Amino acid sequence: MAVTIPASVLQELIRAKSNLRTSAYTCAAGMMIMLYDWILTFPDEVRYIWSGKQKMSKAKAMFFWNRYFVVPWIVISNYHIAGLRGPLSNN
Repeated sequence: MAVTIPASVLQELIRAKSNLRTSAYTCAAGMMIMLYDWILTFPDEVRYIWSGKQKMSKAKAMFFWNRYFVVPWIVISNYHIAGLRGPLSNN
C-alpha cells in the first residue's frame, strides 16, 4: 500500500526547506558583518580601553562583557540555529 502525499503538503515542505537555507545564509551574513565591525573597532579598543591608565570601571566592565562574552555566545547560537553542525549520531 503506497502512501500518497498531497501536492499542497509537498509544496509546503519545499518552501520550508528553502526558508531554512535562507535563514542559514542570513545568520552567516550577520556573523560576517559582526566580525568586520569587530576588526574595524579593534584599534579604537586598544587606544581607549587597553592603553588607558584608568582602573576597571563599570563602563569598561560592560564593554568587556559585550565584546568578549556576548559575541561568542551569538556565534555559537547562530552555528546551531543555522544548522551548520552535523547530525548528532554515533553511526
